Amino acid sequence: MADGASAAHGAAAGAEHSANFPPFDAALFQHQAVWLIVSFAVLYGLLNFFILPKIGGAIAARKSSLEADLAAASDANAGAKAASESYERSVQAAKLEARQLADAARAEAGQAQAQELAQVDARLAERLSQAEHRLEAARAAGLLSAQEAAKDAAQAILAKLLPRLSGGHA
Repeated sequence: MADGASAAHGAAAGAEHSANFPPFDAALFQHQAVWLIVSFAVLYGLLNFFILPKIGGAIAARKSSLEADLAAASDANAGAKAASESYERSVQAAKLEARQLADAARAEAGQAQAQELAQVDARLAERLSQAEHRLEAARAAGLLSAQEAAKDAAQAILAKLLPRLSGGHA
């Protein structure tokens, strides 16, 4: 029965208000405007004092985190550039040192080769000098031998001619 009474009461109330749709009812407009202003003020207060500061804090924290990350990346980039320049300088220094070592080795090898060539030239000059001395000695011996042979030949000729000459005059 209670269900029937509340249904009847709801039907009577519905018939009383069914003539106008409440949002469009001019008699309820002031109440709706007041509740709208109150609801807006409460919502604005909640947003302004609770929600927006949290969002702003999160944005500020993210911004500071990004700035810190960018600063760290900039420092790392500067460190990498410095390391790269240091590496390039060390490579250039190593190349220069290698070139100097190669030049020194080339010069040392050139000196060693020049010394060896001088030694070979000295040995060849000594052999040539010895050969010239032997040749001179052989020439002198040959000349002496030729002079002796000529002397012997002249004596032999004279010995043959003198007995004839002394025998023919006598």
